[in-house]
Amino acid sequence: MIQDKEGIIWIGTYSGVSIFDTESSIKHYKAGPDEDYLLNENMVHGIYEDDEGYLWIGSRTKGVNIIDRENNTSKSINMENNNVIQSNTENNDIIKSDMINDITGYKDFIFVATDGGILRIDKKTRKIKNYSVEDGLVNEAVKDIMVDDKGYLWAGTINGLSIINIE
Repeated sequence: MIQDKEGIIWIGTYSGVSIFDTESSIKHYKAGPDEDYLLNENMVHGIYEDDEGYLWIGSRTKGVNIIDRENNTSKSINMENNNVIQSNTENNDIIKSDMINDITGYKDFIFVATDGGILRIDKKTRKIKNYSVEDGLVNEAVKDIMVDDKGYLWAGTINGLSIINIE
């Protein structure tokens, strides 16, 4: 659940995303068969609004949806379709899991906690890096993430806490 810059409340549920505008209405984003539906799955496990107003929505088993509210469109990033955001990558096995658990951001980066590590998406260069055990995670099944004001990424995994300096 987040409250965006305009005061609208976004709640991720197992039935999509519910949007509560305290001034006027309730709206829902859901998964469906055509482009009128902005999600690729209804089970939502993370929502983050970036500085440009895009919503990054993590699904339970189908990756990340990026919603452009101004144009009412969305794009997906997942193991089959990771070229939407990236023009090149920092390693070949970039997205190891479409099971998204949490999403946050810091400066020009979006961080996505998955069951296969943490994705760092650079919005400017369109590169994706996957943080794994080799980068300091105690386990790649990451359930919660946050970035503190000193530039440290805190990751709660199924085997304990990891802290990575991302500056």
